[in-house]
Amino acid sequence: MSMTGRKRRQPEQAQNLILDAAEREFQSRGYEGFRVAEVARSAGVSRPLVVHYFGSRDDLLEAVVQRVLSRLGDSALEHISAHGESGAATLPQTLLEATHAVFTEHARLIV
Repeated sequence: MSMTGRKRRQPEQAQNLILDAAEREFQSRGYEGFRVAEVARSAGVSRPLVVHYFGSRDDLLEAVVQRVLSRLGDSALEHISAHGESGAATLPQTLLEATHAVFTEHARLIV
């Protein structure tokens, strides 16, 4: 452990911790209440590290939105894998439900 009490992590692990924290901050505070310093504190990393990986607050928001949209794509692929060709008929409904769940959970991201 370093002198500042922060733990050295692999870059991917640190980025995921930052994105998790940013997602929570956006959900609870919305864009206007969101602070990079608070994301860093919540993730257990330094503010300069957040800026190093993600740049500005807007860039961090974009990364969070991309991550959320990636989850939707993953849901579609899982549905297709689980149901094969027969799942094609129910895929639109599954995607609609997944989209609704994601955007209900993350409504503050799009407001």
